[in-house]
Amino acid sequence: MIQQIVDETNKYATKKQLEKPDDKWRNVTFSEIRAYLGFQIVMGIIAAHYFDMYWYSDPMFSPYGIKERMTRDRNDKISKYFHVADTSCSTARGQPGHDKLSHVRPILEAVRAKLMANYKPHRETTVDEAMIGYTGHLRFKQYMPLKPTKRRIKVWVRADPHNGYVTDIQVYLGKENRDGARVLGNEL
Repeated sequence: MIQQIVDETNKYATKKQLEKPDDKWRNVTFSEIRAYLGFQIVMGIIAAHYFDMYWYSDPMFSPYGIKERMTRDRNDKISKYFHVADTSCSTARGQPGHDKLSHVRPILEAVRAKLMANYKPHRETTVDEAMIGYTGHLRFKQYMPLKPTKRRIKVWVRADPHNGYVTDIQVYLGKENRDGARVLGNEL
């Protein structure tokens, strides 16, 4: 999976270089993408007040090990060109068969496969909705004014009720995408 991200990121950056050259870009390596993904996880768990705090020289404010592995400028360049999937052949928005998750589908499917392969659930399972707070722009983001986090991505999860282990996930893409929808591991 990481090698695919390396290849897609470099391919996308090369395409963008033809449109507008960026002399500070150099192709990303496997170890850089691996570190970059790790940083994204750390940044999601340990939220800094300012993004630049992850690169402060004072260890009290930067205990994350990020600045030792990558500069802020390199992180910014990787973020600019980061790509997971080749979407150049994807169906256009508004057309039948358009996948709203095409940009992240390979990662989502890899996570689903690992969830299902690495755990044998008990006989009983439960399906519930989970909400992921998100303030960026998405067409399928839900707005719930009475909740503490008002803008969210709705995800249906199948979990083991004995320990809460999630065995499958499905991102809710809106009521207009019900035809041909997948029901947590089973095709309709």
